[in-house]
Amino acid sequence: MMKPSALVGITAILPALLSPGILVGQGINLVELTTEGIQGAYAAGEYTAVDLTQAFLERIGRYEDYYNAFVSMNPEALEVAARLDEEYRSSGPRGPLHGVPVVIKDNMDYGGLVTTAGFWGFSTAMGGIDMIPGDDAAVVERLRDAGAIILGKTNLPDFAG
Repeated sequence: MMKPSALVGITAILPALLSPGILVGQGINLVELTTEGIQGAYAAGEYTAVDLTQAFLERIGRYEDYYNAFVSMNPEALEVAARLDEEYRSSGPRGPLHGVPVVIKDNMDYGGLVTTAGFWGFSTAMGGIDMIPGDDAAVVERLRDAGAIILGKTNLPDFAG
């Protein structure tokens, strides 16, 4: 089981994508969310992982041009959310991260998504070559196994380690 302190770093970027004040997407208050609150809302049927994932994706889409925070987005995020919703209905949550959208830094491998480690040379979009890992980094594998929904990969300085 992951320590709560590990979750702080992984999810720290999400509030940064939200401007000050109470902002609502899909009828969900995206500013004040906690993993406990998300799990409570799922249990009460207030919204689903698909609803929450869609709300965050819309929010990211609205502000990404300004923040330029993301290197890549997970094109399967909504599909993963739908599978997790079905799993939740049939057998309950895996744990506190079940259906919780998170982002990872771009120095963590996510099988099938480009990993640039912040270096332009590892991106064909910038004139380099794409480095696409076949496997997940250990922390990413643990997040996925816990039911977290990886929304995408965020920027970092060149070769940050």
